[in-house]
Amino acid sequence: MDKLTQLIVQLDEVSHDLFDWGVDAVLTQQGPILIGDARFSVPFSEARYRCLINRLGVLVLELTSVGEIIYSNEATSIITGIPTEQLLDKNCLDIIKPLSNAMSVDRLRSEFLENIELVDYETSISTVDGDFKAISWNTFDIFNGDQQLERIVYFGIDITQQQLLERKVEIAAIAFDCNKAMVICDEKGHILQVNSAYINCTGYSSKDAIGEHCISMLASNRHSSDYYSDIIKVLNEQGSWSGEQWIKRKNGEVFLALRTINTVRNSLNILTHYVGTIKDITEYKINEENLSIATTAFDSAQGMLVTDPNGLYIQVNKAFMESTGYSEKELIGQNANILKSGVHDAAFYEDLWQSLTRSGAWSGEIWNKKKTGELYCEWMNIVSVNDGNNINTHYLATFTDMSKLKAYENGLIEAKEKAERFSTLKSQFMASMSHEIRTPMAAIIGFSELAMYEDMSNEAKIYLQDINTASTSLLHILQDILDFTKLEVGRIVIESKAFNLLDLLDSINRLFTGAAQQKDLIFSIERDNAIPVELIGDKFRLQQVLTNLVGNAIKFTPDGRVKLQITMNSISLSQVSLLFNVIDTGIGIAPDDQDKLFQAFSQVDGSHNRKYGGTGLGLVISKELVELMGGEIIVDSHYGQGSSFSFAIQFAINKASIGCTTQFVAVTPELPNSLNSTRFKGRRVLLVEDNELLQKLIVKHLQSLGIETKVALQGQEALAMLEEHEVDAVLMDIHMPIMNGLEATQRIHQQPKHANLPIIALSAGVTETERNNCIASGMVGFVAKPIDIEHLYAVLELWLKPNELELIEQ
Repeated sequence: MDKLTQLIVQLDEVSHDLFDWGVDAVLTQQGPILIGDARFSVPFSEARYRCLINRLGVLVLELTSVGEIIYSNEATSIITGIPTEQLLDKNCLDIIKPLSNAMSVDRLRSEFLENIELVDYETSISTVDGDFKAISWNTFDIFNGDQQLERIVYFGIDITQQQLLERKVEIAAIAFDCNKAMVICDEKGHILQVNSAYINCTGYSSKDAIGEHCISMLASNRHSSDYYSDIIKVLNEQGSWSGEQWIKRKNGEVFLALRTINTVRNSLNILTHYVGTIKDITEYKINEENLSIATTAFDSAQGMLVTDPNGLYIQVNKAFMESTGYSEKELIGQNANILKSGVHDAAFYEDLWQSLTRSGAWSGEIWNKKKTGELYCEWMNIVSVNDGNNINTHYLATFTDMSKLKAYENGLIEAKEKAERFSTLKSQFMASMSHEIRTPMAAIIGFSELAMYEDMSNEAKIYLQDINTASTSLLHILQDILDFTKLEVGRIVIESKAFNLLDLLDSINRLFTGAAQQKDLIFSIERDNAIPVELIGDKFRLQQVLTNLVGNAIKFTPDGRVKLQITMNSISLSQVSLLFNVIDTGIGIAPDDQDKLFQAFSQVDGSHNRKYGGTGLGLVISKELVELMGGEIIVDSHYGQGSSFSFAIQFAINKASIGCTTQFVAVTPELPNSLNSTRFKGRRVLLVEDNELLQKLIVKHLQSLGIETKVALQGQEALAMLEEHEVDAVLMDIHMPIMNGLEATQRIHQQPKHANLPIIALSAGVTETERNNCIASGMVGFVAKPIDIEHLYAVLELWLKPNELELIEQ
């Protein structure tokens, strides 16, 4: 009863009309369900019984005591393929056979026919096409109204697929316990099971492995993410993948494996599992490579030979023959002395043989003689070859023609020296060109600015403004070309010096406020108040990048606004990461054109180049500088809607500034309202400058501040004038004849009475090297040419106290 109950799956069609038929037994695919007492039944007609069992999906047979079939249902005909009328003419043993060859027909007859209570008795049954199916049989007793056994019914369930599945499972279990490392994963690649070979191969236990991802757990750093993506792609398309892969064991050791992966799908073609194998082929590869090396090395481009213990040639390669000029026939059997050049004495060869005897190897330069008599220098390596009993059997020697190598090395050295000389000359030329161009440019820009203070017509002032603007643009172009050249040769070095962020932002604000107002643009700088203001980094290069980005934003924004935004990404006790973002409402950049932004001498199209001008180097230089500072420029732009250029840089924090949250306030230096200011009245300055135009320009500016000015043409003259005149400061040009500014500064400070005299550098050379040289010589400030008047006034205010009465009046 219990066994039958476990096998029951009710048929809906039967259960619906069970009680209408007046029966208390339900026949199912797996057998009967008995209602109430197993031996109790209500008689029902034969027709109803036949109708019921014909509706079942299992084999139903009624047999005589000798096995003749007296009844079979439709399912029996369907499963065997034999019509019912043909089955009724057969004995059951005509179609029912033993499940295995180990069982005889007599045993089958005895067990199947004489045992009237069969439970899960398995046989095979032949089909009309000659095939066999596995059947599990159960018997069911039917009693009449007097509780007497009326007939025995055999119910057979087709278990063919079940047995095939069990056989596959058995085979899989046997295979899984083989010597090859195997792993089974779910559809997401997580490990479900590993065998002992897998554990031995990888070092991971079952507990370590199960639940882990099969790729990430064994992944080494020798394959890219694309490599693993390609594997997944092949598995999805072809269902299997095989290849060599570097795998990392639990102990960190990396080895080369032959790895196979196969997908497992269900009947609906849905991926359910992955089955993989791993085979360590490291040793095989090493042996394979060693064999390949051994078979090819002797035919390499390097001269090689083998001699017997007495030094007689027994094998030579092609490179050795070409090097010496001898044929194989001429060399085999000859002593190695055939190549003796006569350059080395007997002691040289004695040392060679002693080294071979003592250590089994010798290396060194040796002069040999070719067949033609020509002497040549070679580097020779000789090793002795021993058998298993430590007896010397051969010598293996390799030769490298040093004459060719030395010629090649000399050529490389010469090429390197030429490249270095060219680089130095290029840098010197660019520096010289910079100085020569910036000096007259300084005069043009300076005098045009001064002239605008004079009374003149508006038209003349517009002309002067245009001259000043064009000159300033030309100066910027020159600076871009110089910086680009230095980037090309790797001459730009990022410095780490303390600077004040507010000072930098103030300079940016002063530089671009006027340009923005001329275009009726709103220009603003926003800074997170929590950002420390005292930082350590390269202020000059950061300012250069921000100047390029803000200048571009204003140039390419016809209306609206330009904003420089500084926010804090992260902060620690020692470092802060700042995000700089320049946002505009300008013309924007189409997606297809954005890849041209950082190409040298390029703008997005020719029309922009004609309309807006420029070299196209600003963004190239900015990108390189940001990357040198450890960041990356990111562009977010939409055509016709504006652009955003952002980058993040990490700075060290000057510890004295921790907790400082000073609000940024733009500061504009107070400039004289006219050329008749007495701001520094009574102050005396010595100007040392050899260019007459710049002399006039600087003297004019100093006079506008009320400063009395003396002029010297070069350093030696300045020393003489300081002996006769007392001054409060010196403005010192760097590049002058006879005595340059650096030497003059040192000579001045060597005199006790001038030891603390402020000396401010004036130079058209604006490299970091020149600035550092000025500081090292003892100068207290640096003013670049062309002279930024605001910067000059700011430097003078540091070292010359303005007239207090003038300040009160202002």
